[in-house]
Amino acid sequence: MTSPRLIHVAALFAAACLGPAAANAAELPVPQTAAALQAFVPKGWAIESQLEGDLDGDGAVDAVLVLLQAEGQGDRERALVVALRRGERWVRGGTNQGLLACLGCLGVKGGEGAPNNKIKRGVLAVHQYGGSREAYGSVHRFRWSRAREAFELIGLDTENADTLTGEGSSSSCNLLTGLCIETSTPPQVDDDGEPVKNAQAKTVRKRVGTKPLLHLEDVGSEL
Repeated sequence: MTSPRLIHVAALFAAACLGPAAANAAELPVPQTAAALQAFVPKGWAIESQLEGDLDGDGAVDAVLVLLQAEGQGDRERALVVALRRGERWVRGGTNQGLLACLGCLGVKGGEGAPNNKIKRGVLAVHQYGGSREAYGSVHRFRWSRAREAFELIGLDTENADTLTGEGSSSSCNLLTGLCIETSTPPQVDDDGEPVKNAQAKTVRKRVGTKPLLHLEDVGSEL
């Protein structure tokens, strides 16, 4: 039987593919432009990690900051700030408070819950993974739009698995083309721990159409 989390994340994924929806993200109070990256760190926050790379194709090295709230503020939340290099100054490319998991909120497998961010060919990929027996993860992919001067969500991957039975599901959606690939894996062992015969994964490709892309500020997460 499919676990509640498998059903829940599948519903979230479908909503993201079909178009903009209500998100729990919030915009950080940071300036539009500054001479130093530290200016993009609001009071009560600190830089937990920093990633550099060219995100807007102008040849300059931009910065992706993961911010962590200071101690003594309950659940220590994380936030994402993208700063674009413009000559001698930095310009705010986008912010998000709601996409990243708080400190220690991703279970045993997630450790302290810090995201694994990567930049490849101008695309920012935000990887998160967590859980215990039930493992789950997501990858959000953002690309800078010169026309709209915003980072847009162009891809979303999700995965869930029961590490005891082997049951799981995964989804990968290209929000630019509207093509989604979904894979479901049935339990690999029965209640007695014996292997299930012919328990093979099934993959389907779906066209969900295209909708206006979400901006970084509007993307939330419920991992």
